[in-house]
Parts: sequence; C-alpha cells; structure tokens
Amino acid sequence: MHQTQGPVFSRHQVDALHWILRIGFVLDFLGHGTYGFLQKASFVPYLGFVGIPPDVGRDLLPYIGAHDYLIALAVLFAPNRAVLLWGGVWGLWTALLRPLTGESWWEVLDRAGNFGMPLALLLLAGPPRAPRAWFERVREWRLPGAGQGLFAWTLRITTACCLVGHGAYAAIQQKEILARHWASVGVGSDPLGPIPFLAAVGWFEIGLGAWVLLRPSPLLLAFVTVFKVGTELLYPVSGLPPLLPVLEFIERAGSYVSPLALALMLRWEAAGASVRSAPARALRASFVLLVPLVLVVAAAPPARSAWSESPPDSVVVDLLRRGDLVMLVRHAATDRGQRDASLVDVAVRSAQRNLSALGRAQADSIGRAVRALGLPIGPVRSSPMYRCRDTAEIAFGSADTTSHLFVKSPASREVRIGWLATPRTDGRILVLVTHQDPYLPLLHLERDELREGDVLLIRPDGEGRWSLLARLSPADWTRLAARFHA
Repeated sequence: MHQTQGPVFSRHQVDALHWILRIGFVLDFLGHGTYGFLQKASFVPYLGFVGIPPDVGRDLLPYIGAHDYLIALAVLFAPNRAVLLWGGVWGLWTALLRPLTGESWWEVLDRAGNFGMPLALLLLAGPPRAPRAWFERVREWRLPGAGQGLFAWTLRITTACCLVGHGAYAAIQQKEILARHWASVGVGSDPLGPIPFLAAVGWFEIGLGAWVLLRPSPLLLAFVTVFKVGTELLYPVSGLPPLLPVLEFIERAGSYVSPLALALMLRWEAAGASVRSAPARALRASFVLLVPLVLVVAAAPPARSAWSESPPDSVVVDLLRRGDLVMLVRHAATDRGQRDASLVDVAVRSAQRNLSALGRAQADSIGRAVRALGLPIGPVRSSPMYRCRDTAEIAFGSADTTSHLFVKSPASREVRIGWLATPRTDGRILVLVTHQDPYLPLLHLERDELREGDVLLIRPDGEGRWSLLARLSPADWTRLAARFHA
C-alpha cells in the first residue's frame, strides 16, 4: 500500500469495488433523505446555523430530503463525476454542521463515510479528460497502479475515522443511547448507573481504528466490517432513537461498506490480481452485507416514543394541581442569530445566546397559566445560563441557579438523576429550568425533540425511576389557563 505502482486489478474486480461503494453511497443518501422527508427535529438547528428560522427550516426539510434522493438515484442509475463530487462536499458539510451547532467534533469522524465513499468513487471514476466529462455518465471504472495507494488510503482513513468517532461516543462521551443499545440485547450494566462496559467497548473501537490506520490487513478489516454491521444494527434492534431507527443503520452504510471494500482490495493485492474468482466472491459478500438490512426493514420493532400521547387537558390539570411532580422546562425560544462563546462564561450575558422576544412572551404565558391554574410550585432551580435564568424568573418569579443543570460531569449527572427519581411527598412541584443536552440521554430523546419552551411533567416512581406523563408547549399553557383557571 505504500508503493505508487501495484498489481493491475481486473475490470471485474474494479467493478466489484465500485458497486460495493456505490451501494453504500446510495443507502447513505436514501437514509439521510428519508429523515428530511420525515422532518427530523434534530436537523432544524443545522439550518438555523445559516440563518433559517426554525419554522421555515422544518418546512424546508422535505425539499432537502428530495435533494438527497435525487443524488442517490443519480449515482445508482447514471453516476457522473460532478454528482460524486457534490455528494462528497454535501456529506462533509452536513457532518460539519453538527459541531458548528454545538455538538461534538466526534460526530464528523463518525460520519466520515458520508464524504469518504464519494471521494473513493471519484477516484475510481478517474480524472476527467475535458470539462464536459464532469457531467458525462461514468461508464468505465478504473484503478491504475499509480492511483491504488491514494484509493486505499482514502478507505483506510475513512474506516479509521468511523471507528474512532463512534468509539469516542462510548469511551469519552459515554452516550446514554449507546448503553441502552447494549442493554437492549442483555449486555452491559444498567444504563442509568456506572457504565464501565460501554467505556471498554469504546476504547476497543478506538483501538481498532488506530490498528486500521497503522497496519491494516484483510482479516482485520473483515472483522471490522462484521463489528460495524453488528453495532449499527443495535439502532433498529433497540428501537432507539424513537424515529424509525432502521434509518440510522441505512444512513451509516459508509461505516461498514468502506472496510469491506478495503478488505477485498488488500486480499486481491496480496493474492495477485489474477485471481479471477475474487470478483464473484466480492459481489456475493456485497449481497450478504445487504441481507441484514432487508431483514431489519421487514422485522424491525416499531419505533418507540419517549412518552405516550399526552392525556386530556382535564387530566393534565388534575395532575398539576395534585403536585408531587417534577416539571422539566427547556428554556424558552432564543435568538438564533446569537451564539454562545466557545468558552462560555455563565456570568457574561453578551457571550451567550439569549431569549428572543418570542421566548420572553412564551415564558410569560407559562407564568400566567401557572398563576391562573393555582399550581403548587415548589423549589425552582435553573441553569446559570441567562436564557434559563430569564425563563425561570419571568415564568416563576425567582430561581436558585445550579451548575448541575449545565455541567455534564458524572457528579452532576447523578444529581440530575436524583431530581427525577426521588419521590416528592410535599404536594408541590419541583421545577427544573434547563437545556436539552443534560436530560436528552436520560429521557430517550433526540436532539431538539424537546423544543424550546416545552415542559415535561415527570412523576418519580419511588424505585429510582420515573414516568413521563405529558409534554406541554407554551401554546398548551395558554389553552389550559383559559379553560381551567381557578
């Protein structure tokens, strides 16, 4: 792999490599596009990064889904270099939008297949001989000796990045959803408790990534392929996230297609390109790789929701008036034109994203409803960030700030769990005004499934667990106040 010249692969072998990557590319864009058609809530903030308001962004998502579908169909039926290049640029941009809107940079590595596969296909298409060749259908895929090293390194880096990025979710971030994935198949510890098993799996995956980068082999890459298919299948097997989890498996095709293609290439390179049975085995391997997908689509469990449909208004009001609940409040609507500073100082308002005029109106409507309904509000705790403090003060009059509603440390996580799980017996409602990120993993929610201004009503069950009873939007509060004012 370090030499510029190597064995000349047969046309059938190159075709096998290109079809494996081509199928992966199509699955990736079909999965991502379907999320657009379904208006996945977590995609809306990415449009906000370029100045598109949330309501407009949600309406635009189906058009973005159609765009992804068109790219997938073009690559499936009539690929050209321009579409492959745009697919790579689009895949990189959509991956970068995640850290640019506050998520981890590990997200970019985990999604390396989104831009690594298009680049590998572009290399197989070869350089265009004239400008118009960018838009002509690619009819012959080539892997000349001089290009084998670059092609192999593209797949090698892509595979390593996917492993390291996904492994970091478990080893470094310890994402709760991954713990629940393993728990769904009876492996690992209680996902709400310490999770050393998850960290061990994460570091193992990071180690695999380093091994692929430093010394890949066909056997290692075959194992990586099986490992990635298995771990990505945990999405549909567990039913998490709630929205059609099978799409997560489809969208992540790059993480298991890239090592498969590289494993075959290295195998042929080691055995000699004259092995004529290799392309047939490659195509069979590609087919076998798709079998789990077909089975999952046919037999995947129904998508789970974090809560049942909210009960009738009269029941909600009765629950609120009885008390002994936890009211989890995501801060009201913010000015998306502002951004938090990279190193947030909770005492500096100008360095934070603050409530918009709409957000202040939302907080005021919640406060008016609370007073009109005569609710037994107890302690009110708030994140020290101003958008939470302002929401709490406008809606409830005052609040005690605590870093436990902002910091993501293990100690703060245990405190947050305690607030949700400890039964209340004083007849009052504990109010927690916070951000989405500290509580999303505990509540099985996707990013932005809990919208700004939303309120969750939670009842601790006395056994270290809790139940989600209802979700209320600011508009719901106005309706309840009008119908049931004391």
